[in-house]
Amino acid sequence: MSRLTDLELELEASLEALIAAEVRAGRDTVDFVQESEREVHVLQLELDVKTAYAAKLENDLVLAVDNEAKTLATWEMSVTTLENCKAELEAHRAFYMSEVERLRGDVETVDEVILIFKQELMGIDDIIRN
Repeated sequence: MSRLTDLELELEASLEALIAAEVRAGRDTVDFVQESEREVHVLQLELDVKTAYAAKLENDLVLAVDNEAKTLATWEMSVTTLENCKAELEAHRAFYMSEVERLRGDVETVDEVILIFKQELMGIDDIIRN
């Protein structure tokens, strides 16, 4: 009997331990589920932030590609304008140099005319004295 009583006490203690363990396991499960839900919520917020950031980066990429195309077009126009300006400068330089050469000949002609005029004046001076 005493063994049966001891066995009964052990079984009751074991049953109480199992009930306590089951209650603890239930509480731990509830805590784990609540913590998991909080973590899922935090991760969902992070996912929303990252998704919004990815959308912004996609938009920025489109804008950057468009800006790059516009910049390239502007650069190409600038290069063309620069080449045109260089050609125009060269044309002006050539015209200037041709005018300088033409005027050099004119200067020699004017010097010769002045010399002839001076000679004529000397002849007129002699006529006036006589």
